[in-house]
Amino acid sequence: MLTVTDMDTLARYGRGVLARAKHHGANIMRVLPDILGNTILRGTELELYGDGTKNAMFFTSVRTGRRYAMSYDHDAGAVQLKEGSLQGPVLQRINNSTGRERVAEIFEAL
Repeated sequence: MLTVTDMDTLARYGRGVLARAKHHGANIMRVLPDILGNTILRGTELELYGDGTKNAMFFTSVRTGRRYAMSYDHDAGAVQLKEGSLQGPVLQRINNSTGRERVAEIFEAL
């Protein structure tokens, strides 16, 4: 697990996720920048996990202090937003059809 302390780390991670999404998750390509942007704006204690095959992002809501996890679900073809950890309940599934406005609403409510 890597705690983000600089923009270069976050940018490298984001570019890696985008590159993998081109091959395995084209249905999330348009919303990935919105997900990353909202995570930065509304989160703190951002942590990244990735081993080349699995990627996850963890963050704590600035507003509520609650912890969340996000990862790509290949079966659903969507980014899953979960409460607490990767084993937590799924709060939202986000893909291109979710739209920018809805992504913002989801993160505002956290």
